[in-house]
Amino acid sequence: MIRRYLRRIIDSQPDLKVVAEATNGLEAVELTRNTQPHVVIMDVQMPQLDGIEATRRIRDQAESVRVIGFSTLDDEAIAATMLQAGAAAYLQKGSPAEQLYQAIRAACSVNPAAHPS
Repeated sequence: MIRRYLRRIIDSQPDLKVVAEATNGLEAVELTRNTQPHVVIMDVQMPQLDGIEATRRIRDQAESVRVIGFSTLDDEAIAATMLQAGAAAYLQKGSPAEQLYQAIRAACSVNPAAHPS
């Protein structure tokens, strides 16, 4: 349900496009390898491989891919761990959509060759 909501709000922006969706951390790493997105929205609590380790693996295999941690958890330690793993930002799932758009666009601005997708 959250993935459908994210897809809908991201795709509503003319400069943003969802290119893949993963159901678990291992799939997120594989899809990132295959699709080379500019930004990955990573849930911290993923099955099979948590979002923190998936973020580490994604950043190890594709330094240009920016990861935005996304979670229901309001925990500074988890946010810090996600950032240490290589995430460009950390947002709570209850954050306004505009905050997500800004985080995606900011992550893309770090890499001038990247266009949001």
